Amino acid sequence: MAEIEYRAIGKDEIEAFLQAEGTGFGFVPDAEAVGHEAQLLELDRTVTAFDEGQVVGTSGSLTFDLSVPGGATLGAAGVTVVTVRPTHRRRGVLTSMMGRLFDDAIARGEAFAMLWASESVIYGRFGYGIGTEHEEWAIERAHATLDRAVEAPGRLRMVDAAAAQSGWPAVWDRMRLERAGMPSRNERRWSRNFAETDWQREGMSKAFYVQYEEDGRIDGYAIYRSSGEPIDGNAGGKARVSEIVPATPAAHAALWRMLLDLDLTKTISARQQPVDDALWWMLADPRRLVRRRHDALWLRLLDVPAALSARRYAIEGRLVIEVLDEQVPSNARRWLLEGSPEGARCDPTDEAPDLVLPAASLGSAYLGNARFEALQRGLRLDERTAGAVARADAMFVTPRAPWCPEFF
Repeated sequence: MAEIEYRAIGKDEIEAFLQAEGTGFGFVPDAEAVGHEAQLLELDRTVTAFDEGQVVGTSGSLTFDLSVPGGATLGAAGVTVVTVRPTHRRRGVLTSMMGRLFDDAIARGEAFAMLWASESVIYGRFGYGIGTEHEEWAIERAHATLDRAVEAPGRLRMVDAAAAQSGWPAVWDRMRLERAGMPSRNERRWSRNFAETDWQREGMSKAFYVQYEEDGRIDGYAIYRSSGEPIDGNAGGKARVSEIVPATPAAHAALWRMLLDLDLTKTISARQQPVDDALWWMLADPRRLVRRRHDALWLRLLDVPAALSARRYAIEGRLVIEVLDEQVPSNARRWLLEGSPEGARCDPTDEAPDLVLPAASLGSAYLGNARFEALQRGLRLDERTAGAVARADAMFVTPRAPWCPEFF
């Protein structure tokens, strides 16, 4: 049996790489899909498994900065296109690729690896924890009345894709200061969001772009599509909100007021919404909003002291945390965390631990998604000092739930 070769791909191997990825995910990519994905790949960050010249495993990372509680950002490897051909499963291919991706990210000085899990059972063993969650929504327009009238001082305006691509990145970056878990977007990723491919439309119209403006500044935006014909002469259309990013409460209220009252629309749906969004409380009949909660961004700390030092904490506190980490040995020790709303430091220590937890549990708690008390009840950490779990929850709590509206 030939030895598996692992290396980055060249330009002439992109199509073979993406065809192998399609095999792993159960589809055959057409020329449009290949061209689209090829624009997003960072070839020098791919880790590909070859068996006698054939691509049998695919993986790669994308370069991001991730917002953390308190408004700071840290480098993060966005792990993506991870597949293994069915002919080469259970041969250590995934483990080898993941280890190489970690080594590359650490060498680049990135504090995190992060991904969207195609199968949730896979990635916990590599130290990833559920770092953010989101909701899918659906509501019938007839039951989408707001409890109170919205009086927003600004205005809504429809714009074209060029104006949106020019003005909206600043709104995204403002939102990142308030919401931990939001990654940066480079120009290529913004262009991707405005592409009009068949797979993006999913049988619906081309995208409509609307923004909320106040005092000459864009404070929020939304992208939506529509479809459908009248039913028995009555409105039967569907509207789907693919992205809404309001940087102020006024923008949030004004955008949703418009989206919930689109003409010729029977139902409105939205994806990747924050779990603590205020729309639920704005509705006169909130039960009518169908909410389905899902895991979203899975987070893996690659540099524990850098990550814990960069974020801010709700109260001043001190914890000794022992991290269990087989894949990144430099993390696997006891760390003294001293944090506050003003700053933090994290240093190695030989003190007895207050908490002992695996890297995956720290990934779930880091952005504020999971409470330490819930992880303890879920048998995902050990409390060694009485009261340490409560102290950790008081320190790590965030004013808003973390949110990642960027899929990669």
